[in-house]
Amino acid sequence: GLLDFHGNVLGWDQSYALLEAYVAEYQRYPVAKELYQDYNLGNWCEAQKFLARNTAYPADRLQKLRDIGLFTTTQDAKWERQFAMLEQFVAEFGRLPKQKELYRGQQIGVWCAMQKQRAKKLNYPAERVQKLKEIGLLV
Repeated sequence: GLLDFHGNVLGWDQSYALLEAYVAEYQRYPVAKELYQDYNLGNWCEAQKFLARNTAYPADRLQKLRDIGLFTTTQDAKWERQFAMLEQFVAEFGRLPKQKELYRGQQIGVWCAMQKQRAKKLNYPAERVQKLKEIGLLV
């Protein structure tokens, strides 16, 4: 559990609740050694990531950490932002963007072409393939 300056320990559920509060307040995750309400929440997060990778971490807890996005890398976040932009484009124009097309200053057409290429590779995440199929970019 989490330890504060006074030697008080928070259990996993309270620690997670603190993380939820932090994310709601700052729209990001704490960095290593970052304090929140006197608790070293940054180190707790780092420890959870380490334990989840290297031990038999409880599945329900792992799911909670996934749901809040603790394992989402900046690459994943960038992809999600690009996909959200594609969704907005389709909603606005009722079609997929053309190769050279820009949208809100972004090369949305180029991004789509890259996804089509990348989706052919075996290690491309299945959930991304699913999203791209649903929007009509992949058949």
